[in-house]
Amino acid sequence: MSGLLTQLNPDLFDTVYLRPGQQGQTPAAKSWIERAGKTVEFSEVDTYAAIETIENQELDIIVAGPSMGACFYPMMAKLATLHMILLEPNWTDGLTNSDYYISWRRAEPDDPAAYYKTAVSLFEHPPYWIEKPSVESNGAISEEVRAETRKRLLNANPEAHIYLCANTPPKIHPDMDEIFREILERDKEAILVLLRGEFPPAKTLRSRLRERPGACPDRVVFLSTLKKDDAHLLLQSVDCCLDSYPLCGMSSSFDGAMLGVPLVTLPSKIPFGRWTAAIYEYIGVSGLTARDKQDYVDVALRLASDTTWRNEKAVELRRKSSRFVESRASSKEFERFLVEAWNRKVQGLGPANWIDNQWQQ
Repeated sequence: MSGLLTQLNPDLFDTVYLRPGQQGQTPAAKSWIERAGKTVEFSEVDTYAAIETIENQELDIIVAGPSMGACFYPMMAKLATLHMILLEPNWTDGLTNSDYYISWRRAEPDDPAAYYKTAVSLFEHPPYWIEKPSVESNGAISEEVRAETRKRLLNANPEAHIYLCANTPPKIHPDMDEIFREILERDKEAILVLLRGEFPPAKTLRSRLRERPGACPDRVVFLSTLKKDDAHLLLQSVDCCLDSYPLCGMSSSFDGAMLGVPLVTLPSKIPFGRWTAAIYEYIGVSGLTARDKQDYVDVALRLASDTTWRNEKAVELRRKSSRFVESRASSKEFERFLVEAWNRKVQGLGPANWIDNQWQQ
């Protein structure tokens, strides 16, 4: 989201970064301050004080990503003329002070009204500024690095087929258990790897997978949260990456495509159920989107065993992902919607769905 700030026309927009608490030390935290015209710190522990601080800025538009309490609770108040949410998922859906939810048409259900109370703005292009990865431009790693990464992080032997589901544990629905079980049953060299093993939801997932009939607990590995470099190395070192179902990945899927990591996915007809499939459709990559659960398993097994095909898909992904990387089309569409939504408000009209670059009546 911070990358979009630098793309806005400075003759039309003054940008303010509302920061909960003291500045973080990560590159992402620092980039927000560097990219915003002004930074305002608000209390991360006192919601009333936070509301007062934000309200005193007299903002016209707030575009929020309320993924934690310090951001969510202040956004329950009306703190700007227009409130918009740009985040997956829309935590504030249904709150009367939330005017718009910004998302991607390809990734959302056909009938938004069946799932959202807030008016939606569904863009033609991904509504984010996806930045180039901090790895070599070809995205490939050597066989030596691949083997070292597998040994160091997983203690895996060279013959093992490593299947990685990189999505956060809460997204791994019980519907995935059957898919995991069949992969482990059909591929006797399979090792299933899951991340963020120290998270409380991972404990529930671990118990669930162990108790399932036909479970292979000795071939299921939970890793603790990895540093970014190790996470990227792991993605490029496994034999097959698995998207979760029916809730799929989003940021991890953008990362995977840029790094040339083929990810098998099965889209569903609910919010956050087809982000990966939408990415593949948008950049024109076929063969990795399954038709059903059985097809999902078949594609996963092929990725793990057919090195030539996997490498072909990796090259195709790296080449075609440039369409969404630092996309001016995305930033221009974002800017245009902000202007159109503001003009609509000035005209005294309430929020309405914005789809296919026009208001829906």
